[in-house]
Amino acid sequence: GNIRVWDLAQNACSSELVPDGDKSIQSLSIAKDASTLAAANIHGSVFLWTLTQVSTAEENGDRMPSESKADPPSSSDCRPSPSAELVSRMRIEPLQKLQAHASYVIRCIISPDCKRLATTSADHTIKIWDMKNNFACEETLTGHQRWVWDAVFSADSDYLVTASSDQTARLWALDQAQTIQHYSGHHKAVTAVAMHDRPPDQ
Repeated sequence: GNIRVWDLAQNACSSELVPDGDKSIQSLSIAKDASTLAAANIHGSVFLWTLTQVSTAEENGDRMPSESKADPPSSSDCRPSPSAELVSRMRIEPLQKLQAHASYVIRCIISPDCKRLATTSADHTIKIWDMKNNFACEETLTGHQRWVWDAVFSADSDYLVTASSDQTARLWALDQAQTIQHYSGHHKAVTAVAMHDRPPDQ
C-alpha cells in the first residue's frame, strides 16, 4: 500500500507515502502542471496530495519539509539521497481524501487542464470530480454493464473515453454527461484505451 516518489535526476527515492496501511494502490495520476498527485486503492478511496518543488535555500538549511501530517498519508523510512538535498526537493502535503466508490477504484486520471479528476470502478460507473471546487462530484456516468477498467481525457479535457469488461468502449461528452459514441466488436473485456488528438491551440 505504499507510493514511492523518485527523483530521476538523482536516481533516488525522494519520499514514500503510505496512505491507507496495507491496502493496495491500484492507480496513480500526476497533474500535467505537476501540482497534484492522485492515488486510488482497492477499497474505493482516492487520496490527493499537493506537490511543490522547493530549493535548499527555501528549506532554510537542514530543515526537512513535512511530507506527512495526518490522514491521508504517512511517512516512511525512504530517505532522499544526500546529493538530492543539496539541489531541490519535492514537498508533498496531504490535500484531500475521497471515498469515491463503494467498490474497487480501478483507474484515476487528472484531466490535461487540471480541473477534473475521473475515477473508474468495479461498480460499473465513472465519476467526475471538480478539482477547483473542493473535489465535489460533478457527474456520475452510467451505461457500462461491467467493471470500467480504463479512461482517458481528450486534449481539451471536454471528452472522456472509457473501456469496460462489457466488451465495449464509450466516448462521453462531459458537458452533457452522456455517451456520444459506443464502440463494440471485442469478444472479451476491454481493459485499456488510448486516444490521440491535438490540444485546442494546435
